[in-house]
Amino acid sequence: EAKSAGLGEISDLLKEWESDTAYTYPFFFGMRRNNCFDLDLKIYVYEVPTNLTSNPLNCVIGQWGTEVLFHHFFLNSACRTMDPAEADFYYVPAYSTCLFTKENMDDDVAAASMIWDPLVRFLSSQPWFFRRRQTDHIFLFADGQSARAWDSYDLVRSEAIFMMVESKCPTWDEPMRRYTDVKSCSSSWKDIIISG
Repeated sequence: EAKSAGLGEISDLLKEWESDTAYTYPFFFGMRRNNCFDLDLKIYVYEVPTNLTSNPLNCVIGQWGTEVLFHHFFLNSACRTMDPAEADFYYVPAYSTCLFTKENMDDDVAAASMIWDPLVRFLSSQPWFFRRRQTDHIFLFADGQSARAWDSYDLVRSEAIFMMVESKCPTWDEPMRRYTDVKSCSSSWKDIIISG
């Protein structure tokens, strides 16, 4: 009886959520798959070190919520493949902006130690990461400082696809700082600017 009562509550929540502006709830909780817009793309979602994608409920709010939503979009997508050999694209999930904010990191050294060094070590151990010079790898940056949230984003910037909420990065500690406080860190031919 408890199980059927729980299913009834879930069914009621689904009906309520369908009329809510946050229609993403069922998809976020893995209760509904998306159809991948009827495309034949195959996307492999890396299983990065768990600390990089832990506590999604803690990270789904604010501008950085896009990190969680896109991760779950690809996890619950008909486009998703479990076989990296057949993938057209590779999604690299990391709740980096959320971690940076929630862990009160205030410098690149702390962020490198907790987020970027473990991610680079992980990706360097994956054969698919080097197969096409990262041209088939997708990174998402939901921070107001854009890809600059990763102090070494230049490692993959020239080839990888960036989804970001800002097309400009700050020029902290760079010589050009005398003339401007932002610079372009996106490429109009491969990167995607998204709502934050």
